[in-house]
Amino acid sequence: MRADNMVQDVLAIQAPSHSRDVFGQLMMAAALIRETMAPDLRVQVTLRGENSAVFADSYPGGVTRGIVAGRPFDQDKKQLQVARVLKNGTLQQGLIEVHGGDVAAMIQQYMAESEQAQSLVRLEIEESKDRKISAVAVMAQLLPDGTAESMAQVEQHLNAVNLLSAEAEETARALCPGGLILSHHPIEFGCVCNRDKVVGALATMGVEEIQQIVRADETLTINCEYCLSQYNVTPNELAALLPN
Repeated sequence: MRADNMVQDVLAIQAPSHSRDVFGQLMMAAALIRETMAPDLRVQVTLRGENSAVFADSYPGGVTRGIVAGRPFDQDKKQLQVARVLKNGTLQQGLIEVHGGDVAAMIQQYMAESEQAQSLVRLEIEESKDRKISAVAVMAQLLPDGTAESMAQVEQHLNAVNLLSAEAEETARALCPGGLILSHHPIEFGCVCNRDKVVGALATMGVEEIQQIVRADETLTINCEYCLSQYNVTPNELAALLPN
């Protein structure tokens, strides 16, 4: 998976002061897990430390967004959570403890422990002097009738490819010589926020709280944490949320 533009765009919007590589890699990991395990579902991946958190959120169709919060990660134990949002809105999730700072190794550990799938994962990001991003993600999984020898062969092929300079199809053909590419799926940074969702969220406020804002004749300004879009909600719009 080539994710140059997605990682470039999310780093430009979020402009994290720390954990840039971890953030970019987790964004790719969320998209990779969704495409591999649940392409028709929303997949959320969260990495938490004692005072740190990185969150990535990938939607069917390829739109992926994320947030960095807290302080830089240290090398102490962290928790990795992967959640699928099912069609009925419930969450199906797995949670593991991880160590170190290698996100690819964390995803491999999650796949083995929570999905019972032996996998090879590579998440690579390179930033040039002019801050142009090259980003690529690869996941290879061992099928039930596969052998350790076949997985070792795939790993050998993977290690021989310069992932950051290769196109996605080139990498796929190197990993599986003679294999058939079935489809291409876009991956991009984006957000699903809109005005209706913002107003709908405000409707969950208490009646008394809404009445106070309306009486004060205040316009509420709501900023999306993911894409930084700004929404101004007028007192008349808030008044429309009140029961008749």
